[in-house]
Amino acid sequence: MGDTLSAGSNSTDRIGSTLSVHRSGCCSGGICMSEHTEQAALVRWAAYHPDARLDMLFAIPNGGWRHVATARRLKEEGVKAGVPDLFLPVPCGGWHGLFVEMKAGRNTTTDAQDAWLEALAGQGYRTAVCHGFDEARATLESYLAGEG
Repeated sequence: MGDTLSAGSNSTDRIGSTLSVHRSGCCSGGICMSEHTEQAALVRWAAYHPDARLDMLFAIPNGGWRHVATARRLKEEGVKAGVPDLFLPVPCGGWHGLFVEMKAGRNTTTDAQDAWLEALAGQGYRTAVCHGFDEARATLESYLAGEG
């Protein structure tokens, strides 16, 4: 299995296979941002970043409300609960690529998300759970620099 790097506000602990970065409060600058807003900001940032490898970052739209017929069709096409929100298919630092699960505020991962993150790490992918834009940006920059 791969390494897990869990970074709290003042500590770094190695635990298993997922990088989990948590901010100390639920809000950034006193304003609570939605997961959608934070992820959209990250994708916009990546689109304008000078590192061309970030052009390969893409979303995996598994969440959100859908009409039952649409949900059924997507399930038939292979959509699976718990798959992380973003994928960067760029090998770096010994990893095959980076999967990012975005969270906003004090939201936590589901059992299905935890299972996917662990399975992906076991297959040689770097995985990260990031609370907000700032942590996700730092995770992408660290990954592309070959750190962890």
